[in-house]
Amino acid sequence: MKVQNDASRVFGLDTIDAKKEVYVLEGPLDSLFFNNAIAVGSADLVVPELNDFSRVVLIPDNQPRNSEVCKSIKKMVDSGYPVCLWNKYLGKDINEMILNGHSIEEIDALIKASTVSGIAAKMKFSTWCKCNI
Repeated sequence: MKVQNDASRVFGLDTIDAKKEVYVLEGPLDSLFFNNAIAVGSADLVVPELNDFSRVVLIPDNQPRNSEVCKSIKKMVDSGYPVCLWNKYLGKDINEMILNGHSIEEIDALIKASTVSGIAAKMKFSTWCKCNI
């Protein structure tokens, strides 16, 4: 909910250090598990306030069969952002991964191993996505 029309809808934007790597996630709860993370509250993770591609990692939910999520991820990949296209399934989002017994360190290592950009992201997305978009 926005109190002012010109206010940002990004959760945690006021607490990050934009000079360091920033994780951008969908849910506010997911963002609380990491230092220097924000949440946008929707599947579209591109944040206009963060335009330095080299310091931003977009981490969508791990839902390769959800066409809305896949459409959003395709836009992210086509825009050139580094995007986490999960190498394996630990849960649909960070919170579920934690509830399934995985540690933050394990999830962070998986994020780093699963993050791609450019042509590598386009190639990986074509096999990761399991829906027709």
